[in-house]
Amino acid sequence: MFTSIYLLGMLPILAGLFYLFAVARLWRTDSTLAIVMLLFWPAGLYALVRYWGEEDNNIRVPMFASLGALAIWCGMIVWGFNHFSEHERTTAFADASDEDSAAASQDDGKTETQLHFSIALAKLPLRTGRIEIAPSHAAIDVPTHFHFIDRDSLKTLYADADNGPGDHSVGWLVHESVNLAADDAWFVDITWLGDGYVAQNDFATRARDMILAEAQRATVEQSAQQGDIGSFSLARYAEDPVFDATRHSVTWVEDIAYAGQREHTLNCYAATLGRGGAFLYAINSISMKRQELCLRSVRLASARTEFASGHTYADHSGLFDHKAKYDLTALVTGAFASKR
Repeated sequence: MFTSIYLLGMLPILAGLFYLFAVARLWRTDSTLAIVMLLFWPAGLYALVRYWGEEDNNIRVPMFASLGALAIWCGMIVWGFNHFSEHERTTAFADASDEDSAAASQDDGKTETQLHFSIALAKLPLRTGRIEIAPSHAAIDVPTHFHFIDRDSLKTLYADADNGPGDHSVGWLVHESVNLAADDAWFVDITWLGDGYVAQNDFATRARDMILAEAQRATVEQSAQQGDIGSFSLARYAEDPVFDATRHSVTWVEDIAYAGQREHTLNCYAATLGRGGAFLYAINSISMKRQELCLRSVRLASARTEFASGHTYADHSGLFDHKAKYDLTALVTGAFASKR
């Protein structure tokens, strides 16, 4: 065993020494070719052919010795690979088989679950066109290439899962190219917050770093409530909150960091205000690479929402309308959840 290891280490050195001897021998008559040989070893084959018949410049012996040592070294490597001990092969195969069996069992279970989910998903009513959201006195014009799945259908689909629609969700907008059974599935979750008129107060003029600080505090509280799911924090705004005064809507994107994970994810939001409450559109835990897709989708959902006459934000009556316990800043930062 030691001899084999010794030879494996020495043969390349011997091959190199013989090659250098051939270079030195050629140097006396053709220094340029010798330098080329030194920098580019295949040039040695050219030199061997060129000076084959010249006794004074004969480099046949050192070149053949170098090639022979190299051939023996390569042969030993091939032989060692092909004669790997049967016992080690069997052991390695057995270990790999055990790991593969466990992985295959998990994959089979996951595949079967995804199959059942896909079958149930295919039976869902996928709605298009204009969707009336009765409690809000508003309607959503489903964008092209999207489908709307209502809350009741989603509750049935996710009856045995923890990732179904939220308590106040009215449904999801799902792109036709997205398979909800896939690990990277995404959708726009539409939530109606019918808590009353949400005042803008000083949101438009408040410093964005102050809004970020409030959002980070609210995120810490939300993370603490998650328990075993894992702690997370708001690293920054990937897109600062932007308020559209003409449509009474705001969009923003959060950069979320999870404990123990190097990769961050994005939460994209849009909010549209009405006389009796606000719509919140969200895409959660999406890849950083999909920021533009994420932001465009929630913004599109917001733009396709229309309140009925008399129920728009501009129709607010300070005398008769119920007012929410939180303002627009609390809605954007997430602090509204503890004030409802």
